[in-house]
Amino acid sequence: MFAFVIYLWPVLSIYGYLKRYDENTPNFFLLNFRPVFFLRRYRKLTKINSGQTGPFYFFWFFSLGITILLILLGIFCLSIR
Repeated sequence: MFAFVIYLWPVLSIYGYLKRYDENTPNFFLLNFRPVFFLRRYRKLTKINSGQTGPFYFFWFFSLGITILLILLGIFCLSIR
């Protein structure tokens, strides 16, 4: 459950940013089915608005790695019992 929360925080932040600056942002569930497409849109919009890539772009990759590690650790701990 903790892994899901770690993944969800940057996704919600990116979704909020896209919703604020882009009228064509779909609902939240579609964002999770095509994350690479929306990450590219987020990166493009933040570069246009601020001149550099937004912080949640890199945080999404970091949180995805942490989430995968926590899931694998959970599976490993369950297999030991």
